[in-house]
Amino acid sequence: MPATSTVVISRRSFFGKKDEEEKKAEKKEQTEGETEQLNITLEEAIEQINSLESQLSEAKAAREKEEKDFKYRLSEIAQEMKSQKTRLDREAEKAKVYGIKSFAKDLLPVADQLQLALENVPAAELEENKALNDLKEGIEMTQQQISKAFEKNQIILVNPEIGAEFDANLHEAVMRVPRAQMPDNEPNTIAFVQKTGYNIKDQVLRPCWVGVVSE
Repeated sequence: MPATSTVVISRRSFFGKKDEEEKKAEKKEQTEGETEQLNITLEEAIEQINSLESQLSEAKAAREKEEKDFKYRLSEIAQEMKSQKTRLDREAEKAKVYGIKSFAKDLLPVADQLQLALENVPAAELEENKALNDLKEGIEMTQQQISKAFEKNQIILVNPEIGAEFDANLHEAVMRVPRAQMPDNEPNTIAFVQKTGYNIKDQVLRPCWVGVVSE
């Protein structure tokens, strides 16, 4: 009986060790499987992260392009509005000048007549003739009012000095004076002023009528 009992214990020990080894093997296989699955999961996660980063980069680039295009369009609109405003201001200024120019041309003969009247008032009779003196003062006051109106609208009197150089842009030659008659004057200079001229801003309203010294 004792011998038989010993054999039974030994078989149990043998089978017990075998079970433990199988369990260890199964556990090892399970661990290796879990590790392999974990590696696959990490690779998939990295791939997804890379994909998301790529999508984010593309979205950022697209947004930057949209912002750049939007700013460029805004710049174009601002430039177009500025150009349009400049053009409208220029057209308004032209219309204003045209209106003033048309009105001023109607007043020039009046200014000429006033100037002519003052030049022809006999100075010797002014002290003795009070009526004539009052008339002269009235003409001077009217001339001053017209001059102020011209100045307000940037209408400038052109009355060159004798001997000044002739300028075809501002003057109109109505007569040629031989230099022999005016030896002290250089050729192509003004010999006399027949009628004063007027400019409005950078435009000639009426050229000044002058005589020019010839060769």
